[in-house]
Amino acid sequence: MTKLNKTIIPIFYDVTPGDVKLKTNLYVNSLKAHEDKVDKPVTEWREALKHAGGRSGRELNQAGFVKFCMDIAAEVVKELKTREKLITESLVEDKDRVEAIKSLLDMDSIDVRFVGIHGMGGVGKTTLAKVIFNEFIGRFEHCSFVDGIQKLSRTEPTKLQRKLLGSLIKSNIKIPDTDDGVKHIKDLLAAKKVLIVLDDVDQREQIQ
Repeated sequence: MTKLNKTIIPIFYDVTPGDVKLKTNLYVNSLKAHEDKVDKPVTEWREALKHAGGRSGRELNQAGFVKFCMDIAAEVVKELKTREKLITESLVEDKDRVEAIKSLLDMDSIDVRFVGIHGMGGVGKTTLAKVIFNEFIGRFEHCSFVDGIQKLSRTEPTKLQRKLLGSLIKSNIKIPDTDDGVKHIKDLLAAKKVLIVLDDVDQREQIQ
């Protein structure tokens, strides 16, 4: 599942995340029983289970099966509708610029990467950013494309922070001031692989 770069929403039905992460005997004993017969597949199964159990998912509880299914369906529909950005066909054919940005991102690196796209107005900076965003969203735990940075950072900085957080976790968060917003953002992004595109930035402070 990691090789295909697909978005995964684990659903824990009649099991807990701990079971799937092999912290209980539920799957551990079954895997051991198979090891003598098929060693390599068992190793792959074990790694896949641990990976799935470590991802944010949904666990069926007392809320009821019908509501659980409806919530999952709503989450999937929301992801399908909001993640990809609409782009014009003209830039899709400009592969040189797209490949240049992709090489700068260096997806195999574990470091934090900042890539800036600059130029005169109307040359296609936003469209290029959307192309990159659409191509890589499946490789990150959380993704956000926030536009209007220049205006919001000057007039409503807390609204900008809410917009960023809301797009990352698909939920509304109350932010009383910018300091509280910074704390929320740091807590959310810590030790996670995220892709954030900030459109219309004209000052370094807006990124900080």
